Amino acid sequence: MLVLENARSAQRGLFAALGVAVLGLLVGCSQQDGSTAGATEQALRAAHLDEAGMIAAVGRPVVSETRLNDGKGYSFLTDKCGTSPCGPEFGLEFRSSRVNVYWEFFRDDDGEPFEVKNAENLQLATQVLTYALGEDAARQLLESVKNGDPVRDGKFAGKRVGLSISPTSTLVQIFL
Repeated sequence: MLVLENARSAQRGLFAALGVAVLGLLVGCSQQDGSTAGATEQALRAAHLDEAGMIAAVGRPVVSETRLNDGKGYSFLTDKCGTSPCGPEFGLEFRSSRVNVYWEFFRDDDGEPFEVKNAENLQLATQVLTYALGEDAARQLLESVKNGDPVRDGKFAGKRVGLSISPTSTLVQIFL
């Protein structure tokens, strides 16, 4: 009789625990405090690294596509002079382990006409990084570019991000 009572007691405890778990799922508890805000915020901050979305975020047609050993690259030239590019390049690379966003710019001693083209590439970078990582991350990364501060192992939208800066180009690597 004692064994039967212990089995029934264990069964009731199991059903009670199961009921609490189901109720928690129905209410939407995702954190210990019972709020769903963390899950919602995390979803909003999630990186958008889809190829079609990032290309659309550039807002310009793809000028050329390049097959890479581990993915594809897309070039969006700011200007063309006949058949050759005459402006600084802007590009995206979708590789197996990362997405690269890169742009070139001409230095001040290259002449005033290039200031407009440099500003265009900066605008394209802002659009793509905002789409991919969110407004705050884009702002922080572009502020680092402005200050000449590379970023090593940064964390944005849940992704590891690196920023390399040279005298005439910038590379943002978003690791998958």
